[in-house]
Amino acid sequence: MEYRRKRKRRRSSTSTGSGTAKAITVLAAVAVLVYLISASAAGTWIAERVLAPAFTWFDELVTRAAKPKEPLEKGKTPQPTGSSLQASSVTGEIKLPSIECFALQMGVYNDKNNASSQAQLLQQRGAGGYVMEDSGRYRVLAAAYADEASLKQVRTQLTAEGLESASYTFSAPESILRVTASKAQLDGISEGFAALKGLQEEMGTASLAFDQKQAGIAEGKAAVNALLAKLREANDAFVAVADSENYVLDAAKNCFAEYDRVLSSLSEYETDRFVDFSSKMKYTHLSMTHAYVGLVAQVSGMA
Repeated sequence: MEYRRKRKRRRSSTSTGSGTAKAITVLAAVAVLVYLISASAAGTWIAERVLAPAFTWFDELVTRAAKPKEPLEKGKTPQPTGSSLQASSVTGEIKLPSIECFALQMGVYNDKNNASSQAQLLQQRGAGGYVMEDSGRYRVLAAAYADEASLKQVRTQLTAEGLESASYTFSAPESILRVTASKAQLDGISEGFAALKGLQEEMGTASLAFDQKQAGIAEGKAAVNALLAKLREANDAFVAVADSENYVLDAAKNCFAEYDRVLSSLSEYETDRFVDFSSKMKYTHLSMTHAYVGLVAQVSGMA
């Protein structure tokens, strides 16, 4: 797995400093990353032969910088002897859970405006009306289901009513990352990934329950607010340990942000019509599903 660094190189007008200062500058650039490395031979080699020795060398250099320099025997090079930082790090696997979710598709359009018009009509009838761009076309989705059998049942009912529909499957495989970091970071990142998948599923369950119970708006909002609180708690915990910069962590943070955006919009939505709130719940579930699929696809190298 390659890293994406979002830093611009700056030219310095001052003269270069000591070897220690240079080392601190170089290692600071390395230290801002939580080392997310794919489970490959090359990735393992980098983790064991490059990254860990770099921290060892840095720790040794800082220790020696505070002591008077001792003359070296001719022909010998100083060797690192160990690092407390290296000892505190562990290497393990973190799983980004797979997803398979079955959506009811009510149309595919080449023109976005036509797709939006269809989506609005669906929303007036309680459907999600989520417009998703896909390779230059625009899919209009009405709802999403955790299992294919539920989708088929809905499609059968629509066919009996003379309405055409199709199936669209949101799918992305499990992604396994090999990570070298502290135990707390490993646990925190793993829990953050699991929370994103869990919240996507819970939103689907909440939307289905709202329709089945014909619940009131207040009850629907209470369920949404509970999810929003859980999301923000999980996000705070994730950010606390994933404060480094690389494309994997950035992608996860963006997914958290998208969840927060659509759940907040639903929580603040003002209506007294059951059908409107039901539509908004389905739309939110579809949006969260789309965001999570995008995250898994990006991390697994599919995007």
